[in-house]
Amino acid sequence: MKVRLSDYRSDWVRLYRDEAALLSTIFGDEIVRFEHVGSTSVPGMKAKPVIDMMGIVRDIESIDRYNDRMRLLGYDVAGEWGIPGRRLLRKGGEDRTHHIHFYQIDNPHIERHLIFRDYLRSHPEEAARYSGFKEELAERFEHTSAYSPAKKAFVSEMEQLALAWFAGRYPIGPFIEVREPDEEQRRQLIESIGGIAVRLRQAVEGAGAERLNAPYRPGGWTVRQVVHHLADAGMNAYIRFKRGLTEDRPIAGTFREDLWAELNDYSETPVEVSIMLLEALHVRFAILLTRMQPAEFQRSVTSPTHGAMTLDAALQRYVWHAQHHIAQINSSIYRK
Repeated sequence: MKVRLSDYRSDWVRLYRDEAALLSTIFGDEIVRFEHVGSTSVPGMKAKPVIDMMGIVRDIESIDRYNDRMRLLGYDVAGEWGIPGRRLLRKGGEDRTHHIHFYQIDNPHIERHLIFRDYLRSHPEEAARYSGFKEELAERFEHTSAYSPAKKAFVSEMEQLALAWFAGRYPIGPFIEVREPDEEQRRQLIESIGGIAVRLRQAVEGAGAERLNAPYRPGGWTVRQVVHHLADAGMNAYIRFKRGLTEDRPIAGTFREDLWAELNDYSETPVEVSIMLLEALHVRFAILLTRMQPAEFQRSVTSPTHGAMTLDAALQRYVWHAQHHIAQINSSIYRK
Protein backbone atom coordinates (compact mmCIF):
# COMPACT_ATOMS: atom_id res chain seq x y z
CA MET A 1 0.00 0.00 0.00
CA LYS A 2 1.32 3.46 -0.91
CA VAL A 3 2.18 5.98 1.80
CA ARG A 4 -0.45 8.72 1.94
CA LEU A 5 0.63 11.33 4.47
CA SER A 6 -1.87 14.11 5.12
CA ASP A 7 -2.10 17.27 7.20
CA TYR A 8 -4.37 16.95 10.22
CA ARG A 9 -8.07 17.08 9.36
CA SER A 10 -10.72 17.93 11.92
CA ASP A 11 -13.20 15.53 10.30
CA TRP A 12 -11.08 12.58 11.47
CA VAL A 13 -12.82 12.91 14.85
CA ARG A 14 -16.22 12.69 13.15
CA LEU A 15 -15.15 9.67 11.10
CA TYR A 16 -14.04 7.93 14.28
CA ARG A 17 -17.29 8.71 16.09
CA ASP A 18 -19.45 7.61 13.16
CA GLU A 19 -17.64 4.27 12.88
CA ALA A 20 -17.73 3.73 16.65
CA ALA A 21 -21.49 4.31 16.63
CA LEU A 22 -21.93 1.85 13.76
CA LEU A 23 -19.79 -0.84 15.37
CA SER A 24 -21.57 -0.40 18.70
CA THR A 25 -24.83 -1.45 17.02
CA ILE A 26 -23.11 -4.59 15.71
CA PHE A 27 -21.11 -5.74 18.73
CA GLY A 28 -23.51 -4.49 21.41
CA ASP A 29 -22.65 -5.61 24.92
CA GLU A 30 -19.39 -7.22 23.77
CA ILE A 31 -17.89 -3.71 23.78
CA VAL A 32 -16.68 -1.97 26.92
CA ARG A 33 -15.75 1.15 24.97
CA PHE A 34 -14.01 2.45 21.85
CA GLU A 35 -10.97 4.74 21.85
CA HIS A 36 -9.60 6.87 19.02
CA VAL A 37 -5.86 6.15 18.88
CA GLY A 38 -2.97 6.59 16.47
CA SER A 39 -1.86 9.76 14.71
CA THR A 40 -5.34 10.77 13.52
CA SER A 41 -6.34 11.14 17.20
CA VAL A 42 -3.69 13.83 17.88
CA PRO A 43 -4.75 17.38 16.86
CA GLY A 44 -2.31 19.06 14.48
CA MET A 45 -0.38 15.91 13.65
CA LYS A 46 0.37 14.67 10.14
CA ALA A 47 -0.90 11.15 9.53
CA LYS A 48 -1.91 8.58 6.98
CA PRO A 49 -5.66 9.26 6.59
CA VAL A 50 -6.58 5.95 8.22
CA ILE A 51 -8.63 6.08 11.41
CA ASP A 52 -7.07 3.85 14.07
CA MET A 53 -9.63 2.69 16.61
CA MET A 54 -9.26 0.51 19.65
CA GLY A 55 -12.19 -1.62 20.69
CA ILE A 56 -11.93 -2.75 24.32
CA VAL A 57 -13.99 -5.91 24.82
CA ARG A 58 -14.90 -8.26 27.64
CA ASP A 59 -13.95 -11.47 25.78
CA ILE A 60 -11.61 -11.34 22.80
CA GLU A 61 -12.66 -14.77 21.54
CA SER A 62 -16.24 -13.55 21.10
CA ILE A 63 -15.13 -11.06 18.43
CA ASP A 64 -14.38 -13.87 16.01
CA ARG A 65 -18.11 -14.64 15.75
CA TYR A 66 -18.64 -11.34 13.94
CA ASN A 67 -16.05 -11.88 11.18
CA ASP A 68 -18.55 -12.66 8.40
CA ARG A 69 -20.64 -9.61 9.22
CA MET A 70 -17.57 -7.38 9.29
CA ARG A 71 -16.52 -8.65 5.85
CA LEU A 72 -19.92 -7.56 4.52
CA LEU A 73 -19.11 -4.06 5.81
CA GLY A 74 -15.89 -3.97 3.81
CA TYR A 75 -13.44 -5.09 6.50
CA ASP A 76 -10.79 -7.70 6.00
CA VAL A 77 -10.07 -9.89 9.02
CA ALA A 78 -6.36 -10.08 9.87
CA GLY A 79 -6.51 -11.97 13.18
CA GLU A 80 -3.77 -11.22 15.70
CA TRP A 81 -1.40 -9.85 13.01
CA GLY A 82 1.70 -10.30 15.15
CA ILE A 83 0.31 -9.13 18.50
CA PRO A 84 -0.97 -11.94 20.78
CA GLY A 85 -4.49 -11.32 22.03
CA ARG A 86 -5.36 -8.72 19.39
CA ARG A 87 -7.95 -8.88 16.63
CA LEU A 88 -7.14 -6.54 13.74
CA LEU A 89 -9.74 -5.58 11.13
CA ARG A 90 -9.01 -3.23 8.21
CA LYS A 91 -11.48 -1.38 6.02
CA GLY A 92 -11.08 0.00 2.51
CA GLY A 93 -8.59 -2.33 0.82
CA GLU A 94 -5.83 -0.40 -0.93
CA ASP A 95 -7.67 2.85 -0.22
CA ARG A 96 -7.66 2.11 3.51
CA THR A 97 -9.98 4.15 5.78
CA HIS A 98 -10.10 2.39 9.18
CA HIS A 99 -8.09 0.03 11.37
CA ILE A 100 -9.90 -1.57 14.31
CA HIS A 101 -7.69 -3.08 17.02
CA PHE A 102 -9.75 -5.20 19.41
CA TYR A 103 -8.23 -6.04 22.81
CA GLN A 104 -9.67 -7.80 25.84
CA ILE A 105 -10.04 -5.41 28.75
CA ASP A 106 -7.04 -6.84 30.64
CA ASN A 107 -4.61 -6.70 27.69
CA PRO A 108 -1.52 -4.55 28.52
CA HIS A 109 -1.41 -3.12 24.98
CA ILE A 110 -4.46 -1.00 25.82
CA GLU A 111 -2.47 1.09 28.27
CA ARG A 112 0.45 1.40 25.84
CA HIS A 113 -1.75 2.84 23.09
CA LEU A 114 -3.53 5.28 25.41
CA ILE A 115 -0.37 6.52 27.11
CA PHE A 116 1.34 7.21 23.78
CA ARG A 117 -1.72 9.05 22.46
CA ASP A 118 -2.11 11.16 25.60
CA TYR A 119 1.60 11.96 25.68
CA LEU A 120 1.44 13.36 22.14
CA ARG A 121 -1.75 15.28 22.90
CA SER A 122 -0.10 16.81 25.97
CA HIS A 123 3.21 17.60 24.22
CA PRO A 124 2.57 19.45 20.92
CA GLU A 125 6.31 19.86 20.40
CA GLU A 126 6.74 16.07 20.46
CA ALA A 127 3.83 15.63 18.07
CA ALA A 128 5.53 18.12 15.73
CA ARG A 129 8.83 16.22 16.01
CA TYR A 130 7.07 12.97 15.15
CA SER A 131 5.27 14.65 12.22
CA GLY A 132 8.57 15.93 10.86
CA PHE A 133 10.14 12.49 11.07
CA LYS A 134 7.21 10.94 9.21
CA GLU A 135 7.53 13.56 6.48
CA GLU A 136 11.19 12.64 6.03
CA LEU A 137 10.32 8.96 5.76
CA ALA A 138 7.47 9.63 3.31
CA GLU A 139 9.95 11.32 0.98
CA ARG A 140 12.25 8.27 1.12
CA PHE A 141 9.73 5.43 1.00
CA GLU A 142 6.82 5.06 -1.38
CA HIS A 143 5.15 2.03 0.19
CA THR A 144 4.10 1.28 3.78
CA SER A 145 6.00 -2.03 3.64
CA ALA A 146 9.23 -0.01 3.95
CA TYR A 147 7.84 3.13 5.64
CA SER A 148 6.36 1.39 8.71
CA PRO A 149 9.49 -0.59 9.72
CA ALA A 150 11.66 2.51 9.22
CA LYS A 151 9.87 4.44 11.95
CA LYS A 152 9.84 1.58 14.48
CA ALA A 153 12.98 2.62 16.42
CA PHE A 154 11.86 6.27 16.59
CA VAL A 155 8.42 5.27 17.87
CA SER A 156 9.91 2.89 20.45
CA GLU A 157 12.13 5.66 21.81
CA MET A 158 9.19 8.06 22.01
CA GLU A 159 7.07 5.40 23.73
CA GLN A 160 9.70 5.18 26.47
CA LEU A 161 9.45 8.95 26.97
CA ALA A 162 5.67 8.61 27.14
CA LEU A 163 5.89 5.84 29.74
CA ALA A 164 8.26 7.92 31.89
CA TRP A 165 5.87 10.88 31.63
CA PHE A 166 2.93 8.68 32.58
CA ALA A 167 4.76 7.15 35.55
CA GLY A 168 5.31 10.63 36.98
CA ARG A 169 1.75 11.68 36.34
CA TYR A 170 0.02 8.42 37.31
CA PRO A 171 2.26 6.72 39.90
CA ILE A 172 -0.28 4.01 40.76
CA GLY A 173 -1.40 3.48 37.17
CA PRO A 174 -4.69 4.37 35.46
CA PHE A 175 -8.10 3.77 36.94
CA ILE A 176 -9.46 0.31 36.13
CA GLU A 177 -13.02 -0.43 37.14
CA VAL A 178 -13.89 -3.71 38.84
CA ARG A 179 -17.20 -4.71 37.34
CA GLU A 180 -19.74 -6.30 39.66
CA PRO A 181 -17.70 -6.09 42.88
CA ASP A 182 -18.84 -8.29 45.75
CA GLU A 183 -19.78 -7.07 49.22
CA GLU A 184 -16.29 -7.70 50.61
CA GLN A 185 -14.70 -5.55 47.91
CA ARG A 186 -17.17 -2.77 48.66
CA ARG A 187 -16.46 -3.08 52.37
CA GLN A 188 -12.73 -2.71 51.77
CA LEU A 189 -13.26 0.37 49.61
CA ILE A 190 -15.48 2.02 52.22
CA GLU A 191 -12.96 1.18 54.93
CA SER A 192 -10.14 2.70 52.90
CA ILE A 193 -12.00 6.03 52.73
CA GLY A 194 -11.55 6.37 56.48
CA GLY A 195 -7.78 6.15 56.04
CA ILE A 196 -7.42 8.77 53.30
CA ALA A 197 -6.98 11.73 55.65
CA VAL A 198 -4.52 9.73 57.78
CA ARG A 199 -2.34 8.87 54.79
CA LEU A 200 -2.58 12.42 53.48
CA ARG A 201 -1.45 13.86 56.81
CA GLN A 202 1.47 11.40 56.88
CA ALA A 203 2.47 12.42 53.35
CA VAL A 204 2.85 16.10 54.26
CA GLU A 205 4.07 15.62 57.81
CA GLY A 206 7.04 17.86 58.55
CA ALA A 207 6.85 19.63 55.19
CA GLY A 208 7.65 23.32 55.37
CA ALA A 209 6.43 26.06 53.10
CA GLU A 210 9.16 25.42 50.53
CA ARG A 211 8.10 21.81 50.01
CA LEU A 212 4.39 22.51 50.15
CA ASN A 213 4.74 25.19 47.48
CA ALA A 214 6.91 23.04 45.20
CA PRO A 215 5.30 21.07 42.33
CA TYR A 216 5.18 17.32 42.84
CA ARG A 217 6.47 16.99 39.26
CA PRO A 218 7.69 19.49 36.66
CA GLY A 219 4.69 21.41 35.36
CA GLY A 220 2.35 19.88 37.95
CA TRP A 221 0.43 21.33 40.84
CA THR A 222 2.14 22.19 44.09
CA VAL A 223 1.72 19.79 47.00
CA ARG A 224 -0.44 22.43 48.71
CA GLN A 225 -2.75 22.58 45.69
CA VAL A 226 -3.08 18.78 45.59
CA VAL A 227 -4.14 18.65 49.26
CA HIS A 228 -6.80 21.34 48.82
CA HIS A 229 -7.98 19.70 45.59
CA LEU A 230 -8.60 16.45 47.47
CA ALA A 231 -10.89 18.28 49.88
CA ASP A 232 -12.87 19.85 47.03
CA ALA A 233 -13.07 16.53 45.20
CA GLY A 234 -14.30 14.82 48.36
CA MET A 235 -17.14 17.30 48.83
CA ASN A 236 -18.10 16.95 45.17
CA ALA A 237 -18.11 13.14 45.40
CA TYR A 238 -20.27 13.16 48.55
CA ILE A 239 -22.89 15.36 46.88
CA ARG A 240 -22.74 13.17 43.75
CA PHE A 241 -23.57 10.09 45.83
CA LYS A 242 -26.48 11.75 47.62
CA ARG A 243 -27.93 12.91 44.32
CA GLY A 244 -27.45 9.45 42.84
CA LEU A 245 -29.40 7.95 45.72
CA THR A 246 -32.27 10.41 45.59
CA GLU A 247 -32.60 11.35 41.90
CA ASP A 248 -33.06 9.35 38.70
CA ARG A 249 -29.71 9.25 36.87
CA PRO A 250 -28.80 12.89 37.58
CA ILE A 251 -26.12 14.78 35.72
CA ALA A 252 -23.47 14.99 38.40
CA GLY A 253 -21.87 18.37 38.77
CA THR A 254 -18.18 18.88 38.21
CA PHE A 255 -15.89 21.85 38.74
CA ARG A 256 -13.07 23.67 36.99
CA GLU A 257 -10.31 22.11 39.08
CA ASP A 258 -7.62 23.94 37.10
CA LEU A 259 -9.14 27.33 37.93
CA TRP A 260 -10.09 26.43 41.50
CA ALA A 261 -6.46 25.55 42.13
CA GLU A 262 -5.51 29.15 41.31
CA LEU A 263 -7.92 30.73 43.84
CA ASN A 264 -6.48 32.33 46.96
CA ASP A 265 -7.95 29.78 49.38
CA TYR A 266 -5.61 27.22 47.81
CA SER A 267 -2.56 29.42 48.32
CA GLU A 268 -3.41 30.90 51.74
CA THR A 269 -5.19 28.11 53.66
CA PRO A 270 -3.05 25.77 55.80
CA VAL A 271 -3.16 22.21 54.45
CA GLU A 272 -4.28 20.93 57.85
CA VAL A 273 -7.62 22.70 57.34
CA SER A 274 -8.37 20.61 54.26
CA ILE A 275 -7.17 17.43 55.95
CA MET A 276 -9.52 18.08 58.90
CA LEU A 277 -12.33 18.82 56.44
CA LEU A 278 -11.73 15.42 54.80
CA GLU A 279 -11.72 13.66 58.18
CA ALA A 280 -15.14 15.08 59.08
CA LEU A 281 -16.55 14.56 55.59
CA HIS A 282 -15.44 10.94 55.47
CA VAL A 283 -17.21 10.14 58.75
CA ARG A 284 -20.52 11.11 57.15
CA PHE A 285 -19.56 9.55 53.79
CA ALA A 286 -18.77 6.20 55.47
CA ILE A 287 -22.09 6.22 57.34
CA LEU A 288 -23.93 6.85 54.08
CA LEU A 289 -22.05 4.10 52.23
CA THR A 290 -22.27 1.42 54.90
CA ARG A 291 -26.08 1.76 55.06
CA MET A 292 -26.50 1.35 51.30
CA GLN A 293 -28.06 -1.87 50.00
CA PRO A 294 -26.34 -3.77 47.14
CA ALA A 295 -29.04 -2.72 44.67
CA GLU A 296 -28.42 0.94 45.50
CA PHE A 297 -24.84 0.67 44.25
CA GLN A 298 -26.32 -0.02 40.81
CA ARG A 299 -28.01 3.37 40.70
CA SER A 300 -26.23 5.65 38.28
CA VAL A 301 -25.12 9.23 37.73
CA THR A 302 -23.88 10.91 34.58
CA SER A 303 -20.54 12.65 34.79
CA PRO A 304 -19.61 15.29 32.19
CA THR A 305 -16.09 13.83 32.11
CA HIS A 306 -16.68 10.09 32.58
CA GLY A 307 -20.17 9.56 31.21
CA ALA A 308 -22.77 7.31 32.84
CA MET A 309 -21.44 5.34 35.80
CA THR A 310 -22.91 3.31 38.62
CA LEU A 311 -22.34 4.28 42.23
CA ASP A 312 -20.19 1.14 42.42
CA ALA A 313 -17.90 2.66 39.79
CA ALA A 314 -18.06 6.10 41.41
CA LEU A 315 -16.90 4.63 44.73
CA GLN A 316 -13.97 2.86 43.08
CA ARG A 317 -13.01 5.99 41.17
CA TYR A 318 -13.12 8.16 44.30
CA VAL A 319 -10.80 5.86 46.24
CA TRP A 320 -8.42 5.54 43.28
CA HIS A 321 -8.41 9.33 42.83
CA ALA A 322 -7.35 9.92 46.43
CA GLN A 323 -4.70 7.21 46.37
CA HIS A 324 -3.42 8.56 43.06
CA HIS A 325 -2.87 12.07 44.46
CA ILE A 326 -1.35 10.85 47.72
CA ALA A 327 1.10 8.78 45.69
CA GLN A 328 2.00 11.91 43.73
CA ILE A 329 2.82 13.71 46.96
CA ASN A 330 4.93 10.74 48.06
CA SER A 331 6.70 10.57 44.72
CA SER A 332 10.45 10.81 44.44
CA ILE A 333 10.20 14.20 42.77
CA TYR A 334 8.54 15.61 45.89
CA ARG A 335 10.98 13.92 48.26
CA LYS A 336 14.10 15.31 46.55
